[in-house]
Amino acid sequence: MLVLGLGPAGSTYVLTSRSPTIRVYDLYLAKYGRTRSCCAGGLGFAALEELGSTLPQPLWETVKNCIHRCTETDVSVFTYVGEGLRVSVDKHDLGLRSLGVVMDRYCFDTCLASEALRWAAFVKEPKVEGRVVYATGYSDPPPVPRKDLEVVIQQWINAERTSDEITISIVKRYSRVGYFWIFPEIRSGVLKVGVGESLDNLLKRGVTVREVLEKYKERLKVRGKVVRECGAVLPLGKWREKYMRRGGNIYIGTAGGFINPLTGAGIKMAILSGYALATGRMDVVERMKKEINRSYMLKQWLRILPQRKIDSAVEFLYGARGWIDREKMFGFRNLVLAVLALL
Repeated sequence: MLVLGLGPAGSTYVLTSRSPTIRVYDLYLAKYGRTRSCCAGGLGFAALEELGSTLPQPLWETVKNCIHRCTETDVSVFTYVGEGLRVSVDKHDLGLRSLGVVMDRYCFDTCLASEALRWAAFVKEPKVEGRVVYATGYSDPPPVPRKDLEVVIQQWINAERTSDEITISIVKRYSRVGYFWIFPEIRSGVLKVGVGESLDNLLKRGVTVREVLEKYKERLKVRGKVVRECGAVLPLGKWREKYMRRGGNIYIGTAGGFINPLTGAGIKMAILSGYALATGRMDVVERMKKEINRSYMLKQWLRILPQRKIDSAVEFLYGARGWIDREKMFGFRNLVLAVLALL
């Protein structure tokens, strides 16, 4: 068996299978070395708990160790910025020790890949013999409609001061369906600042995603030297079975459409999809399918809702945080996290 890609999805597939017959090929790693993905590196507390409760203990310990080694920020505060609204939620408001973590994604990918390569052979040329597991969306992304393709750009900005606070912003004056984020890497002293915007919308407006990002940065007064920049095109649509199995092959992670279309969050789903497809856990796939499709519906509502209604909804949730206990919040986890946490 050949696994193409050694990110979180491919590495988890290998770690789950632990078969000496698995071979791994990663185009970028083979030719250019490990590259930094265009990823904010966030894992919310709900994502961490879901990974811990789903993965078998030895696998979870391996993943958890990599998360711990590569954590840059233990998030204490979440801030939402709208057109005329700015609200913050502290971890104590929800009775939590942490709202999640921000990782150095380069570090995390490298850590998990090194564990996976104890069980598989890295090959220099991808000789296809038998089944292929596609674990990279760069080489063969799912064939989603153009309206569901989103262009993402992220910059790493040197910051004089960083805090354990992440910021998510939705301002429809600049972007109909896009979102803007600031994720701090405290240990490295940088802010990861980015935006995701519909490819269709960019083409209709005749603007670039970088122009959209610069407007956001100016509005939120984000200043500093840009030390790194990357971009990507993500398939953020409804999930379909055909994305996972095509031409007799298996597709996991972003390649299989396992990515939240509202937030672009994909680390958790990459790990769970690698585990699920290696073990045949279709219940895990079904759970991710429901989360993806519910988030897609919510995203469509955000497309048509005026800014004031979006801000009002967030303000309502913020005011209600005192009576939303953890049990109830987890019962409505996909909806609450999509609007409130956006990790």
